[in-house]
Amino acid sequence: MPTNRAFIYSLRDIVKDFVSFLIVWYRLIAKISYAIFTRFESVKDLLVGFLYRQRGRFAKPFVHTSMMGLSAAGVMLAPVVASNHPNFFQDAQQAQTPIILLASTQVEPESTDLTQKVRDKILKYTVEPGDTLSSISKKFDISVDTILWQNDLTERSTIRPGQSLEILPVSGIAHKVGRGDTIYSIAKKYKANAQAMVDFPFNTFSDDETFGLTVGQILIVPDGVEPAAPAGGITRVLILPILTIHR
Repeated sequence: MPTNRAFIYSLRDIVKDFVSFLIVWYRLIAKISYAIFTRFESVKDLLVGFLYRQRGRFAKPFVHTSMMGLSAAGVMLAPVVASNHPNFFQDAQQAQTPIILLASTQVEPESTDLTQKVRDKILKYTVEPGDTLSSISKKFDISVDTILWQNDLTERSTIRPGQSLEILPVSGIAHKVGRGDTIYSIAKKYKANAQAMVDFPFNTFSDDETFGLTVGQILIVPDGVEPAAPAGGITRVLILPILTIHR
């Protein structure tokens, strides 16, 4: 037992000494590192100051030397490339031709004017000072009648700045589909072409094969004409003879 206890004490002392050694070694390394970094910072400050004072002085010689080196490398490598790849320069020239053509092509910017874009829905337009029905129709490339029909106006109606108008994508009628409506019945009602309604890209159908319609949807009828209001008829009065009976 005394031998084992002495061994344990001896091992504990060894571990303690080793830990003390590590601590001293760490402090020494930290001190040396601090001294090295401090000296490096002072040297770095001197170097940075020198380069800052000499900034731009060696730029021109450096550029000239670099260009001369690149030129010399090109002269030395050109025969090697030409011997190993006979069609290299010809292929490179052909490959650059489309790039030159594309670079010289000017692409016109697309206009973002709402009046020139293909419209896919009914717009809300606010009347501006100086606007007339004729000027608005020209601005949106639709007929005056289209504006009148869509906004429940007549030829005698006047528009005022700030007034809101609905503008259709094309000249014609915007029809709200009712129960029993079909492409052909709507075309007949507005004296329009059923095929033009089908071909209009923003008209949708519940069935693309039969051109089925959904009740309540808005269907654009290109070149449709508002049905004329029934003319006022003449009231016929039937005058019956008065029969007088004498007693």
